[in-house]
Amino acid sequence: METGWDAREIVEMLTKAVNNRTRERNFFRLYSEYLEKNITEEEFNRELSENEDDYVVEGEEKPTADRLRKALFLSSVIKDTDNSEQLSSLFSFDSIATDEGLKKLDSHGDSNYLKDVTS
Repeated sequence: METGWDAREIVEMLTKAVNNRTRERNFFRLYSEYLEKNITEEEFNRELSENEDDYVVEGEEKPTADRLRKALFLSSVIKDTDNSEQLSSLFSFDSIATDEGLKKLDSHGDSNYLKDVTS
């Protein structure tokens, strides 16, 4: 971990990443139930609307360059974070802001952790 990084922020980011992966997994389990006709479309939609926090990954944060650097560092040890869409989803970043931020980091030569995320 980089020196000077706040451990509480790193823990918060990792917690968000784990919770977002859980939400994705929950959604796909529910969707599988629907596809297998174990639940109706109405039941599927009701479950989503009544328990949105269990299934929906928010993507509202416009990450700063510092948050992107941290996310890139963390994503380098988290499975299946090979592109900016996955990075955005994992950390609840706005996807457009993430793409723009990654381009800025790359253009400033600040790409220590960029790996395949920008391709």
